[in-house]
Amino acid sequence: MCKHRRGFQQGHPYFKTTHAETTETRPSSVWMPRLDMDDFSRVVQETTGGLLTVPDADGISGSSKILRPRPNRRLPLTESYLQPDESQGPSSEMRLLNVGKNAQMWNECYTEHAEQKMCTSPHFQVYREQQVGLCWKESLKCVNCEYHSRMYKLYSEIETGRCGQRAATMNVALHIGLQDSTTATTKFRHILTAMDTPPPSHTGMQRTANKVAALTAQATMDDLRMRRQRSKEDQ
Repeated sequence: MCKHRRGFQQGHPYFKTTHAETTETRPSSVWMPRLDMDDFSRVVQETTGGLLTVPDADGISGSSKILRPRPNRRLPLTESYLQPDESQGPSSEMRLLNVGKNAQMWNECYTEHAEQKMCTSPHFQVYREQQVGLCWKESLKCVNCEYHSRMYKLYSEIETGRCGQRAATMNVALHIGLQDSTTATTKFRHILTAMDTPPPSHTGMQRTANKVAALTAQATMDDLRMRRQRSKEDQ
């Protein structure tokens, strides 16, 4: 009895080979978290027809699928104060200024502007400023004319009797006070940032702290030497 096989034999043009499933592991899809509103707005672009696309570096829309954005993370109270507020510009920031030198700057600029007779209704605002640790140098300008003043040091300096730039009194006084406190320079910079006051650079503060520490150690040794000398004289 002849046994017939079902289907076409191998070699026939209509023969279809059956491919066994390979045991190779297929690459699994990578899970990505949902983007927040800020990241979503930077990645996804909306066309004129209201279609959301995800273009690549060349601006070509790909086949990427983006899930709907999640709400932005709510910052803690302390962290929210550390975020810069750029809505009102640099003029909204706080400054540590010497009251007397600040008044002197405004009075001199007003008098100098009146002597030059450049305009009849002066309106002054800060023209340039330079930060010196906690202190500031500023100059004023008139928005109604071309007048601008020189740079004023709005802080007092320590008289050293030597040539060169003198240290600001407030910068040195700060590190003298921090020596008797558990607050370090990094934490103090965070405090100033929370107060919307531009903090000094970490490198500059550390350099001043090292100089003040060396002077304090030398003053302590001199004081101990004088006390030993007095005790010897009393004996």
